[in-house]
Amino acid sequence: MKKQMIFIIMIIMLGVIFSGCAGNDDDGLQIETYDISLNDNADCINVFELICSEQSYTLNYNMDFGGEGDFDVTRFRPLFYSLPYMFSDIVGAEVYFRWRASRSFEEYQNENVAVSFIRYFNISREDFERANEKWIAHRIARGREDISGYPVDLIFTFDNERINYYFRWHNSSVPAQRDLGIYPEAIIPSVAINITPPMVGLMAESEMPHEERDGGNFWVVSTSWSPEITPFASNTEHTVTAVILARFGYTFTGMQSATINGNPAVISHNTGITARISYTFTDGGGVGPGPTSVTVYSPWGWSGQFECENDVAQLRARVLPSNANQTVVWSSTNPDLIDVDQAGNVQIVQLCCCMRGGSSIFIRATAVDGTFGSFNVWANDRLMRTADYCENY
Repeated sequence: MKKQMIFIIMIIMLGVIFSGCAGNDDDGLQIETYDISLNDNADCINVFELICSEQSYTLNYNMDFGGEGDFDVTRFRPLFYSLPYMFSDIVGAEVYFRWRASRSFEEYQNENVAVSFIRYFNISREDFERANEKWIAHRIARGREDISGYPVDLIFTFDNERINYYFRWHNSSVPAQRDLGIYPEAIIPSVAINITPPMVGLMAESEMPHEERDGGNFWVVSTSWSPEITPFASNTEHTVTAVILARFGYTFTGMQSATINGNPAVISHNTGITARISYTFTDGGGVGPGPTSVTVYSPWGWSGQFECENDVAQLRARVLPSNANQTVVWSSTNPDLIDVDQAGNVQIVQLCCCMRGGSSIFIRATAVDGTFGSFNVWANDRLMRTADYCENY
């Protein structure tokens, strides 16, 4: 019996030790299941090096959407998405987690969790301020560089536009967090997706093949059909709606057009972060694969602006439909100034004062049928001041 007790105690002690190592000291942030938290000991590669000097920065890495090893940094800082336990304790952990699980994807991406929390539970300003003070004290006690909590006055304006802007990475007080900021974002002028229609008489599925969800500079989060049973009989209409999410560094603000299987789609609920696009098929018409489309994008949210003369940026091309020939030929509209190799690597060849923002230099990826996508590139104003070659273009 004594040996059994000793064995049990040892198991418990090992569990405590390992749980302490795994849990880290992440300040009680309630991280969503599709986020990962990087700690001080994480291996650092590429942009990870920018953030590993600070603890517990949340990266949105959705395993369902992952493609070719890309990942997206979340658009906003961690306190936008997750409440520390000091706040969830106001209503109780079980009630809080049940409510958080009920939030829609679009609400999660567009409205600060504190704003939604206050609205839903009718949290008083006094209770919120007390929790905020506990959170700040908690950060100070642990010697964190960022000891800011929620901006209470701003939160209680319920002005989502101002609140969301405040929580962008480039507004952080921590230099390592500011390095993650990409603002203003590159505008996605148009969206083209292809959706495989359901078989006759079967219920439509919201899932799309993984290779078709990544539109290059946006994700297709979900699709839905109305009605859900889609026989495509004569004299019937069936509407498909896709919820799309702009990737980090991009925005739908200013989006002019969208197509589904080559058909012009209606754009609605466009917040710049998420949007819905829909098309109504009549009598089964227009449900086949659409024409080839090519999207040129930066997997890291690069806007197209060169900061240094020797920078090399990589672009990628997405050819739809997914069963089309994926081969593309890369080219530049002005290779004497900015050129690209056949791996999509873009580099300045010669500085020219014509290369400022809004220049007419584009990198193109051309599919085998001649369809191409373009990406505008230019140099920043500091580089322009060093240019000794000028010509009218």
